Parts: sequence; structure tokens; C-alpha cells
Amino acid sequence: MYSHDGSISQEEKALAPYSESTQMAMWMTGNNHDESWADKVRALNVYDLKADLENMFANMGINMRDLVVEQCEDETVNPALRYSNRGGKVIAVMGVVDEALAKKFDVDQPVYYAQVNWNLACKVAMKKDIKYSDLPKTLPLRRDLALLVDRQVTYDDIRRVVEDTEKKLLKSMTLFDVYESNKLAAGKKSYAISMILQDNEKTLNDKQIDAIMNKIIKNLETQLGAQLR
Repeated sequence: MYSHDGSISQEEKALAPYSESTQMAMWMTGNNHDESWADKVRALNVYDLKADLENMFANMGINMRDLVVEQCEDETVNPALRYSNRGGKVIAVMGVVDEALAKKFDVDQPVYYAQVNWNLACKVAMKKDIKYSDLPKTLPLRRDLALLVDRQVTYDDIRRVVEDTEKKLLKSMTLFDVYESNKLAAGKKSYAISMILQDNEKTLNDKQIDAIMNKIIKNLETQLGAQLR
């Protein structure tokens, strides 16, 4: 893909404002698989694409904690999600292809699209050292939270707060329910998240777990105005 930067002068070199980068595109539409007795067919959604994109980053060695994920404006996809490094450079943009744009190509079903700056993604991945460790000697522990938040708060906002709060013992985090209803307070929605905590060397006791959870809850309340349900 060719880009033009109007802030760069052309006086010394005519092509100085122009640059070329390798881009990788991902498209997704239709059902998750053909009809099967073993699994129910369902329509793909934007979260399937998000999972594939983030799994690709993980396989490349890119830690999601090093990326800034935020909603953005984009001509191709709407709504759109942007992945940037801490320096503000955009690694990927993904979302739902604008309906009007899809209709121009006679496409009448939802299409999900991601564009990855492959040069930058590889550059970020190359900075990461691959580390190996022994298998954990302990079992992981799961803790769930049901949170009431403002509608503009996203799961990525919650994930960022939780990961920044507990960087050592938090092994993974999952969103397993989103609930919006007129039964909730006006302008609110509910997220249910699960967290896996584990110390690879020793078993966590109740006092340690309570301290971690209380700190996570406090930061969610302070930074996002979240309330426990």
C-alpha cells in the first residue's frame, strides 16, 4: 500500500513524502461452518474476526498488553476498532464493512474486515524475546465478576484496567456475557468477565486472592465507574 505524508518536504527528494508498506487483509462472512450433526451452525460475527486477529498476534509473539485498543473512525469499516503500539503507530484496524460500501459490490450480508500493517506487526514481534518456562506446579484459579458500567465503556477498557492492575498472576481473561436491558439503570450495561489467576510456584491462599480481587474491583470503580452486580 502506498501512503502520502503531506508534512514531508519534496524540495530535496520528489518522492520523499511517499512510502510503501506491506498490508495483510482478512475477510470473514457467512456461517462458521457447513451443516454438521456435531455442531450447530451459526452466523459469523465481528468477534470471530477479533479472536482470529488477536490469536494471530499471540502466535507472532505480540503481547496484547503492549497494544492500545480503541474505537475509531474509518472509511471502510463501521464500527471500527484500532490496534496501536504504545508509540501511537497503527498496527491494525478491524470492524464491520460499511453497509453502503458492501451494497456497491452487491453484497447483502454482513462482512467483517481487518487490515494489518504487516511491516509494523513483524517489527513489533521481532522485538519480543521468546521465553520458555517449566510447567506450573499449581492449579489455576478462576474468579468471576459481573460489572455494571456506562454504555460507552468497552470490554477492552475493562481488560486494560484488569491487566494493568495484576500483571504477574493474571494468566487470562474472558468476557462471557454482555447484558443490556431496560431493567438496568438508564445508560448502563452489564459485562460478566472471568479471570484465571495462578502462581506457577506456590498455591495462592484466600488472603492473596482477596487482596488481588479487591484491588481489581477498586481500580475498575475508580477508573471506569464500574459497579458490582
